[in-house]
Amino acid sequence: MKTGYLFVLILFLFACESTPEETQVFQHMQKGIPIQESFNVTYVYTDSGTVTARLMAPYLKEVNSLEKGKEGQTEYEMDRGITLITYHKSTGEEESRLTARSARINQHTGVALAKGNVVVTNKEGATLETEELLWYRDKDIITTQKFVKISTKEEIIMGEGMEANSGFNTYKIFHIKGTLKVKE
Repeated sequence: MKTGYLFVLILFLFACESTPEETQVFQHMQKGIPIQESFNVTYVYTDSGTVTARLMAPYLKEVNSLEKGKEGQTEYEMDRGITLITYHKSTGEEESRLTARSARINQHTGVALAKGNVVVTNKEGATLETEELLWYRDKDIITTQKFVKISTKEEIIMGEGMEANSGFNTYKIFHIKGTLKVKE
């Protein structure tokens, strides 16, 4: 009986001791493990009781950040598609709609990254197409350094890089590569 307890105690003491390399491997493995998982998610964002945005995703997982310097911060990852609809604060009308194959939101920094076939449309009918888009909550802007194509009723503009307000009502394109006028 006492031998069994001694064996368990010795095993416990050796199991608790780990080298710095083992600790680093364990911490890295832990970062990829979801803290929480949700399916068929709809988040509704409000400002003073008014709906300002609605986020929908078939799958969401909360994980520890993998980025250097952001250890301990949690991120939401949606790797099975995402739809984000923003609403005008005073009228409640749909202002813009974003779809993408995946997205990651860092709750601490307020930075969101949408990737893969990112499409944003606004209420005027303008459409933005790109492969990657960043949203900065504090500045309320969306931006990318990737190739963009913006289609309106009058023209199609292509370029490298873009910055816009989150409602995609005003925008500027950096390094314009071409403009095509649309005939009616």
